[in-house]
Amino acid sequence: MKVDTSNLKWQADTAFAPDKETTWTHPAETDGWMHAHNAIRGELADIKMALKKCEEREDLPEWAVVAIQQVWKDHSEHVHAHHENEDELFVPFLETRIKLPEKLEMDHKEIIQDMSEIDGIIKGLKPGDASMMKSLVESFTKYEVRMLPHLTEEEGSGLVLMRAYFTPKEIAPIVQKIVAKGPPVEMGSIIHYMGGKKQMMEGFMPQEGIPFFVWYLEFSGRLKYFENNFLKCVEALKTGEAPNTEKIGWFAW
Repeated sequence: MKVDTSNLKWQADTAFAPDKETTWTHPAETDGWMHAHNAIRGELADIKMALKKCEEREDLPEWAVVAIQQVWKDHSEHVHAHHENEDELFVPFLETRIKLPEKLEMDHKEIIQDMSEIDGIIKGLKPGDASMMKSLVESFTKYEVRMLPHLTEEEGSGLVLMRAYFTPKEIAPIVQKIVAKGPPVEMGSIIHYMGGKKQMMEGFMPQEGIPFFVWYLEFSGRLKYFENNFLKCVEALKTGEAPNTEKIGWFAW
């Protein structure tokens, strides 16, 4: 549910009115914040399917333990980086003009607690023993059930209010800073779930004023990292066939 941007209870500084929506030439659906959320949604769906397949097989070979650990490592790194982007860059900037809902910050703390619970289960996985898979699927489902409404709520409040109180020109430097500083898995995931190279180069990059050559210098390698690590492992877990582990790791670009 979207907040009413005309309600001045969200206004933090009377010098800035919620009248900037018309300055945005692209829809909210293609905003970087939305792409970041859709990438997390995509990972959640893929991980949940992979874990359920492992649970159904009632077998946990060593390669599957390694693959689950790699998938969760990448997802955790992505989510923590995303939260840092919001908490350290976006939110402080937005709060110069907007009174954001307090619940958004509270949600982050609860999500981190859920992730810590999953961390503990994954660290305890042992090859040949699938007894903990049921608990892992249950904990992951609890985490997913908390995360998905949180993403929707941020989009219906933070994203909507951002577009009402700020112009694209004012937001662009923050977006570019986030794109530059994130770990490979974060941008690789965003590119994959938005549709790949074509959508990135012909849609998102021009929209955000990012030069085309950045694809070759930065983005192509980040996508390759995501494909050779997260995607390779998650697909192996779904099919039950061990992945080629030679290319798994930081240097799998």
